[in-house]
Amino acid sequence: MDRLPANLRTHLENKQKQWNPHFMAQQMALSVPEKERLKESEYHFMNGDRVQLKDGKDAGKIGKVVSIFKEGNAYYVEGVGEKMRTVLPREFWVPGQSLYVSDFPQPIKQDRLRLVVDMKDGDQSREVAIHTLSLSSDLKWNDDYKKPMPIRMVKHNKQTIEIPWPPAPEPVDCAEVATPADIARERTWFVENLLQSPIPKMALGDVRNPLREYKAKVVRKNFLEKWNNRPTMPLSETKKAQLAEKATKAAEPKFHLSKEVEEFIYQKVENYHKQFYKNQ
Repeated sequence: MDRLPANLRTHLENKQKQWNPHFMAQQMALSVPEKERLKESEYHFMNGDRVQLKDGKDAGKIGKVVSIFKEGNAYYVEGVGEKMRTVLPREFWVPGQSLYVSDFPQPIKQDRLRLVVDMKDGDQSREVAIHTLSLSSDLKWNDDYKKPMPIRMVKHNKQTIEIPWPPAPEPVDCAEVATPADIARERTWFVENLLQSPIPKMALGDVRNPLREYKAKVVRKNFLEKWNNRPTMPLSETKKAQLAEKATKAAEPKFHLSKEVEEFIYQKVENYHKQFYKNQ
């Protein structure tokens, strides 16, 4: 979208606002251009961090980061921030929700939040809001997240005070044929000019047949055999159980009314109609 001309981009953005539900259009309006989005190593907070809101109606209140809105350089914080009342379709309901009208939280920008940590004061501990954080340029391996991450420190401080990252959330068990969302959305190829192909040369063999059989005017027998014998998607255990139940029901004998029962029903209906029209 960012690579399109300005007038065409504005036209498509307006169309997206019309096509999408109200709550999704509001969220899209908070998105920033792709080149302005923060990198993974530039986020100051992670899921599970306690943060304090700097301004607004809930200024000074403390909440918990529940997710990152990467398209808008913002965070969803539980317990603080503005909310928008909107109508949510049933497929967007959270567990326990029973009403279509819901208060949809609004994402909060990173510069509006402060990190809150517990600092030991003798035998007791107290909550301290850190004014500003800084991230080191050097990455350090984090065993909890299983990846290198920057060191989080207190900015404008004489001593180097390192702030540990919160524990990583428990991994979600994915199905055998599923791909995690962060991997599916990761972009690894960017077109730098109009003369460059939008598909890497090494990937052309995966997206089309190198022999270009699709351009042939006559479909050959070997192509049809290859197409008809293509591999099928493996079935899950739930789908297999559904198909087995369907086959069992199809094999059961069909119920048919006997001639005597059909005649009895016919006489009952006929007598009812005669009595009805007689009373008219």
